[in-house]
Amino acid sequence: MRCSRPSLIDEASRRSISGKLNTYAYVESYVDAENWPNVAEVVDIDAGPSALEDFEVQFFSLGLIERSEKRHPVTDKNSYWTLTEVGKNHLMRIRAARRAVVPPVTAA
Repeated sequence: MRCSRPSLIDEASRRSISGKLNTYAYVESYVDAENWPNVAEVVDIDAGPSALEDFEVQFFSLGLIERSEKRHPVTDKNSYWTLTEVGKNHLMRIRAARRAVVPPVTAA
């Protein structure tokens, strides 16, 4: 999944992740926009609770995310997720800018 910035490096609330999934669904809906007769009428797309649950289950089972251990106020009822070391390594591999391989200069 592409995203604008890696929100989970530190931690992200379940609500924040849900918002990112909705934004992703909204942006991706325009990829095939010319085939949508009323695309101008689309105001918001909700990925839905099942998309968030699928994300959590899939990423957790792959060992990419875990529940955050950071402390929050007692009044904060959100659940929080963070990347595991495996998740951070994977993120860095897919987000790192690729350098062009430059051949070494040889003396003539």
